[in-house]
Amino acid sequence: MNLLAEISGEKARTMAGLKPPFGPGFESHIPTQIEVLKLHCSEFRDGGSDFCEFVGFDHSGNIVATGKVGGF
Repeated sequence: MNLLAEISGEKARTMAGLKPPFGPGFESHIPTQIEVLKLHCSEFRDGGSDFCEFVGFDHSGNIVATGKVGGF
């Protein structure tokens, strides 16, 4: 997988609340906890169907949510 984007602050919280295919569609209480959102996407060598994985971190760097969305 490749790290495609690392988004922080209000932009990260906004994206965390978006429904697929534009975001991970985290439950409504999750985005308020997110400070950094990382977007990893599949590569040809990963095999199988394309996907993107969203990982949300709080201000301490702890993972608070992950979500996988089909497609690229």
